[in-house]
Amino acid sequence: MKILLSIPSILGIFYFITFMFPVEFHFVMPTMKSYYIQMGILNFIVLMQIIFLLRQLWRFKKLDKKTKWNWTLYLLIFSQISALILIWNKFIEFEKINKTEPNKG
Repeated sequence: MKILLSIPSILGIFYFITFMFPVEFHFVMPTMKSYYIQMGILNFIVLMQIIFLLRQLWRFKKLDKKTKWNWTLYLLIFSQISALILIWNKFIEFEKINKTEPNKG
């Protein structure tokens, strides 16, 4: 599940790198039409990833609201990097908190 959730972020980072080296990655986007199609698809899957991660984040009952709001803002502003950090690191911590600590509201 983690690998599947990481794909949109990895693709987004890859597309960011293609803008730094446009000549070397011309084969990825040979025309503007293909660029618009690819970016539309990428934006759609990133949006679906963010929605899924936010739903998962807000399902933690024993996690305090400040932490939830902070991670919500991180996901909305820095979606590519923060999604990977949340998936591979923070969800494990949040699951431990959710099992052990009393409800913080």
